[in-house]
Amino acid sequence: MRDVYITNKGEWYRKTYDMRNYISKLHLGNLFYVLNYNPLGTFFTIVRPLDVGRSGDYEAAWIFIPSTISVLPDDLIRIVSLAQQDITHGTEQFDNLSPLLSNVYPDLQYIDYNPVQQTPALAYRLYGQNTDYVYLGSLLQKGIDQSYYKKYQAVFFFDLATRNSIPSQIISQMADLSKMGFEQPAFLFPPQHELPNGIQAFMGQSPFNSMPIKVVAGTNVQLQLRRPGFEHIVTTIRVNQPRQVLSLQGEIPWEKQITWQKFRVSIKGREATQYKIFVNGVLLLEDCPISIPERQAKSAKIVIKKNGCLPYTGMHDLSTDAPLYLNLTESIHVRAEGNGNKGGKPFYANWKFIVGATFYTLLILYLGIYIGTAIEENNQANSSMSNTEIVDKATDTGEKTDNGGSGSKRKDSQEPGKPGTTVKSYSEEESQTTDTKNDTNDDGSGNEEDKQESLEMQNPSPNNDVNTTPLTPSQRNNIHNPNK
Repeated sequence: MRDVYITNKGEWYRKTYDMRNYISKLHLGNLFYVLNYNPLGTFFTIVRPLDVGRSGDYEAAWIFIPSTISVLPDDLIRIVSLAQQDITHGTEQFDNLSPLLSNVYPDLQYIDYNPVQQTPALAYRLYGQNTDYVYLGSLLQKGIDQSYYKKYQAVFFFDLATRNSIPSQIISQMADLSKMGFEQPAFLFPPQHELPNGIQAFMGQSPFNSMPIKVVAGTNVQLQLRRPGFEHIVTTIRVNQPRQVLSLQGEIPWEKQITWQKFRVSIKGREATQYKIFVNGVLLLEDCPISIPERQAKSAKIVIKKNGCLPYTGMHDLSTDAPLYLNLTESIHVRAEGNGNKGGKPFYANWKFIVGATFYTLLILYLGIYIGTAIEENNQANSSMSNTEIVDKATDTGEKTDNGGSGSKRKDSQEPGKPGTTVKSYSEEESQTTDTKNDTNDDGSGNEEDKQESLEMQNPSPNNDVNTTPLTPSQRNNIHNPNK
């Protein structure tokens, strides 16, 4: 192989495919075209057999189209036409191609959504008379970027006469693509702005945030949407436009991932252990998260059960990643004491226990008040009777004194602050005189007065305030003769 003319020589040059191995089997004597694909781009080759006296010698012009650019069909047709003209006339001057080969095209790096695994098989497509495309230009106008082309090591374009010249055992092993339709490439671009709520799109394991995805127009692209704290969602995007920007339409059915670590359960400020958590009736295991729809997560029913504690039930918003702090309350229980009840089971306070305790408390309080009132009334009655007896006796004594006249031998004095109570004071001398008079009194009146005085002496004043000062003779005369 000898290079005649090269422009923009680069890495593609080392990928030029040597077609001599299989061209020699076709025994082609007329001009034909070959299409080859590799990861760097597409080779469109114009091949002319050389009439040098031996078969298997060809002159070829490789037109390389990088995979990162899109060449307009009209530009490709002009380049192919000029290259074919130069090869047909046997010229080695290709300066007329320089203007077309010097064009600058936008470089578009992309991700091929449907990469094709190439096989060693060969294929062909017919053009010319009695075919769907009379001219090669009409066929190229439809585009050479077809996914089914890429499956083959080489795709040949020739007319019916050339096909018929190929040995039947060779042509029968080649795939006929003449009736295949044509695809139009399309690109799905990442969103121009960040998606809400921290959502990210992935294609496989790679973030979809820079290069577009190349697909066939009218086909679907499956992307994975990821959101912190939620289950991944696979969404399908249909690409209908040649250059379409990703846009998420409608409501996305997110499911919130609920983990055991989200709950912080405590009892009186201490971390609780060995409890069960139920989320919307589903048991949450420590090493197995559960997922619930986002709408349900915004108002989820939480139930926590633990031995020795009251069951906890509450509605909480679980749609955020913030931890949820919950406090349990210990059960109130009473355990029976005593030798006979050491093994007795505790019973928990309920409304019957509370009502009974209240009733007996009020009953005991009422009995205490009733008994105290009765005792107080009894004491007051006894005190009143004692006072009445003392006053009655004092009155009786006064009446007897008035009737006896001068036979009285007493001194009355009233205790301050206690009217009606008389205190009798006697001197030793008066006592002796009274005893002498009582002995000499024959009519008996003196004995009655002595008895009355003796009775009054048996009931002295409560304060025991007795005047023991001896009376003078004149005072004693006054007592026996009050009229003086």
